[in-house]
Amino acid sequence: MVEDSTEKRTMEPLPTALYLMFQVFFGLTSWQYAQVVKLSPMDISLVEHKLWRESTFLSTVATTSLLAARLNGIAFLLYFGYERSWTAAALLFGAGLLCSVVLGAVIRKVAGTLIPALVGYPVMLLTGVLVWFIV
Repeated sequence: MVEDSTEKRTMEPLPTALYLMFQVFFGLTSWQYAQVVKLSPMDISLVEHKLWRESTFLSTVATTSLLAARLNGIAFLLYFGYERSWTAAALLFGAGLLCSVVLGAVIRKVAGTLIPALVGYPVMLLTGVLVWFIV
């Protein structure tokens, strides 16, 4: 039987895993940012203060990176839905939220909040770019 090359593929393991990794680390980083913004300056570490509270170039890059990551995630899901399947994109969105909540809570309990948030920036950058190349 000859396979039709125009048939849309739905969910493959590598793009799915990369998107879920992207979503988990985005969740960790944005959660940490939201917590730091709520707390008083006396209750946060120097790194958190430099990264998210001061009006410096570093804090601008950090918050802009979070915004760019969110826009990238939304754009990817829209593109994925258009190219593959809207159902698959909706399932991927739901799985991303679930993984972000569950794995995020586990990671925060094991490793704390600051280190996973800092690791999240390069992971988000890498997975956010790679996911576009393998769709």
